[in-house]
Amino acid sequence: MPIEMSYLDNGTGVLHVGRGVLSGKDILDAKSATFASDDKTRRYRYGLIDYSAVDNVLISSHELETVAAYDRKAATIAPGIPVAIVGGKDFVFGLARMWEAFMHGAGWETHVFRTREEAEAWIRERIRGKHGVDPTFT
Repeated sequence: MPIEMSYLDNGTGVLHVGRGVLSGKDILDAKSATFASDDKTRRYRYGLIDYSAVDNVLISSHELETVAAYDRKAATIAPGIPVAIVGGKDFVFGLARMWEAFMHGAGWETHVFRTREEAEAWIRERIRGKHGVDPTFT
């Protein structure tokens, strides 16, 4: 599967790791699985999407809007969580910035980074401030 999904910290963290070439369907399938249950979604405290090993994303503008719609709905169920995307390649980074623009005002704190280390540090700082614990990313 081009996107590996993990649930961290007893289900309070969500990690997606993408590799190679992703399609819009790959991303939508991962979103569908992540937000399949409102009860599970309510437990989330942070999300990390690591696309640093993604070479390309074949996604239409409609699919990107649908991805953002999934996330906007999830933000009403689990508001205020930090969500970081890592986009190493310029094109992937640019798509992530477009997603971030679609998410503006949705209720999540979002940021796009070039490296996973930066993204983890950003999430860790926010989780410490809100919950007084250090998230794990492995």
